[in-house]
Amino acid sequence: MTFVIKTIFSLLLLFASSSPYAQNYYVCDDGSDSNDGLSESSPFQSYEKAISVFNSMADGGSVLFCHGGTFPITEYSTIANKNCDANGGQCTIADYGDLNNRRPIIHSSGLTALNFQDGGGPDLDGGYIVKNLILKSSGGRGDGIFFFNDVDDITLDNLHIEGFRVGVNSAGGNPGGDPLANRKQDRLTLKNSVIINNSAQGWLGGGINVLIENNIFENNGFAERVFTHNVYLSSAHDFTIKGNTLYKSTHFEGKCQGVSLVVHGTATNLTIEDNLIKEDVGFVDDNCWGISVDPGYSSEESFTNVIIRNNTVLNAGNVGIGCASCNGVIIEGNNIIDQG
Repeated sequence: MTFVIKTIFSLLLLFASSSPYAQNYYVCDDGSDSNDGLSESSPFQSYEKAISVFNSMADGGSVLFCHGGTFPITEYSTIANKNCDANGGQCTIADYGDLNNRRPIIHSSGLTALNFQDGGGPDLDGGYIVKNLILKSSGGRGDGIFFFNDVDDITLDNLHIEGFRVGVNSAGGNPGGDPLANRKQDRLTLKNSVIINNSAQGWLGGGINVLIENNIFENNGFAERVFTHNVYLSSAHDFTIKGNTLYKSTHFEGKCQGVSLVVHGTATNLTIEDNLIKEDVGFVDDNCWGISVDPGYSSEESFTNVIIRNNTVLNAGNVGIGCASCNGVIIEGNNIIDQG
C-alpha cells in the first residue's frame, strides 16, 4: 500500500472501532422539552426529559443542567443506561453555564433525586459520573442518590445533598439476574461533597472498592436517637473513608445521641483515616460515640483487616473509638480530645 492508502485504512479502522459520537444534551429551566437539547441555545426544560435522554444516549454522552436553574422532580424516574462504560465511555450528569451563578438545583418533594437502578434481577451497568449539582428535598424523605441492583464504576464529585431521608444510599439488589452480578456497588467514589441535614443517614450502605474522601457530613440522623448516623457502613469491603469531616451526628432533642461513623455487618480491608469527627462541648449524651466498628445485628458479624489511623475525635460523649469482633486491627495515631 502507498502511504496515503495506509493512512486512510488506519483512519477507517479507528472510526469503525470507536464508540458513537459523544453528545452533550443541555437542560435549563427556561428551555422547552420540544427543543432538541443539542446546544445551550435550545435546551430541554424538565428533569424528567433529562433523565429519559440520559437513559437512551450513546456511551460517552452527558446531560448538563444550567447554572442558576432549578429543576423540580414531578414523577418517579429510574436511571440505567447499558451503553455507558467505565473504559472510555462514561456517561455524565453535570452542569454548564455561568460559574458566577449557583450550581443547578434538582429539587424533590419526597422522591429520590437520582435513582440508579433497573428492574428484575441484577445485571451489570455503570460507568457514571455525577458532579457539580445541588440535590435538595423537603420533608426528610427519599434519597439524594440511590444505587440498587449492582451499579458499578461511579464517581460522585462536588455535590451538595440536603434534606432527604438518606443522602447517599448504596443498597443491595434483587435475587437472580446476571451470574456475574454480586448485588453490590463496585468501584464507587464519593468526594469533595457536602451531605447535610438528612434525617436518617448521611451515607448508608457498603460496596466493594469504595472511596469516601474529602467530604463534609453535618447534622445527619436527627430523625431518631441511637439508630441514625452521619455515616453508616454495612457490608464494606476494600473500603476507605479518608479526610472527611463529620459534625453534629444524630442530634435529637438538641444533643448528639448516636455514633457519628458506625460499621455493622461484615467488613474486610477497611481503612478509616485522617478524618475529623467532632461535636460541640455540652451537646452530647452517653450514646454519642465517635467511631464504632462493632456488631449490631442478630446475625453473625465480623471485621477483618481494619485500620483506624490518624483520626481526630473531638467531644464524643462516650467512647472515642470502639472495635469489637475485629480480627487483625490496627488503631494508631489517633487524637481523642474532650474539651469539656
